[in-house]
Amino acid sequence: GYLEVQNPQEWYKRLDSDPRVAAYSPIIGVGGLLTLSKISLSANLIGCIPDQQSKVTRIADYMIEGRFSDIAAGGNRIILGDELMKRLGGGIGQYIVVSAGTFAPVPFKIVGRYYTGNRGADLQAYGALADIQILNHTPNRVSEIAVRLKDYTQAPEVANNWSKIAPELTESWEQQNANILSVFKIQTALRFAMIMIVLIVAGFGIYNILNMT
Repeated sequence: GYLEVQNPQEWYKRLDSDPRVAAYSPIIGVGGLLTLSKISLSANLIGCIPDQQSKVTRIADYMIEGRFSDIAAGGNRIILGDELMKRLGGGIGQYIVVSAGTFAPVPFKIVGRYYTGNRGADLQAYGALADIQILNHTPNRVSEIAVRLKDYTQAPEVANNWSKIAPELTESWEQQNANILSVFKIQTALRFAMIMIVLIVAGFGIYNILNMT
């Protein structure tokens, strides 16, 4: 089903008054169908407030065409990930038709392109929060609020505290990226194991040489 923050205004007040919070950004995530000429692709559409999103993530730094703030003007403007742009065969200034669910498709103007190097992230598209809300026929609704803390090490504790005072799912960056972090841990363990094996083999080699001598 559609994920929704039940009372975003209450969250905004809570985040504004919390000294641990450096910035936050309300987001709506929508599954959409993007069509250009005869090519149609499904993609995740992210509606956000550009100025706030830039303070929470580094998406503005990944822009290779246009500026991330260009979608702030509204009027159905969209920024595509590099991989999504290539698959559609589009370019800056072109119009694509975007639809969400069973609602009527809406034309959006491509005003920018970003590249992160992560194929999954580069298959997404960004638009203004209000534009994506209208496209999805869910005015004033947000599906999540991204938060950046002044001290990132406090994330697990803060997330745990917030989960006790509100019904929404609250996750720290460590919980969201648990699979990736576990891979890093495995890689570290394997690296140390390989080093130990090399040292043991080298030690036996030195011992044999000394013993023969």
